[in-house]
Amino acid sequence: MVLDRFEVCVDPARYVRWPGGGGFPPVELRINGRGLIDRVREVELPYAEREHDDRVAAGETAEKPLEV
Repeated sequence: MVLDRFEVCVDPARYVRWPGGGGFPPVELRINGRGLIDRVREVELPYAEREHDDRVAAGETAEKPLEV
């Protein structure tokens, strides 16, 4: 049985500083070496693109959003 590998990767070289002091090192969640955000984007993007196309076909524009 092969188990998935979950990693929490911290990159101190990309430390984000707050204007008033302090900050944090960014963290990336990975599953089997691949970023979680990339995995979610791969699954969600086709649905988001289809919704966008449907809204544009229904007449929505940046200036005139559809009423929900």
